[in-house]
Amino acid sequence: MGVDILKDFTAGIAKEETEDLLKLISAFKTEQSDPQSGLPPERLQELMTTLDRRLMQIAKRLKRLDTKMKFLQEIIPLLFEKSVIMNDHINAIEEVTKKPIKLKPGSRI
Repeated sequence: MGVDILKDFTAGIAKEETEDLLKLISAFKTEQSDPQSGLPPERLQELMTTLDRRLMQIAKRLKRLDTKMKFLQEIIPLLFEKSVIMNDHINAIEEVTKKPIKLKPGSRI
């Protein structure tokens, strides 16, 4: 289920980063093994080292994503505030243009 969410979630993530994360997650899932499987300790150590390295890669990517999301979290309210101000300005302009211009007799435009 988590991989499906990642496929749909693309805010601020480059396509290559998404593909790398999907590869890391699928590799992580395929390499999960039961410690009771009778593997020699050397092989278990190799698996743990590989798992640790891949988890560090995922953590780095998640850190970059978190940084991008923080920027997005700061920008969205500012964009909303800007749109409210722009709408107020547009409404004010509409009001001014709807009012007829009253000219004094003998005045020119």
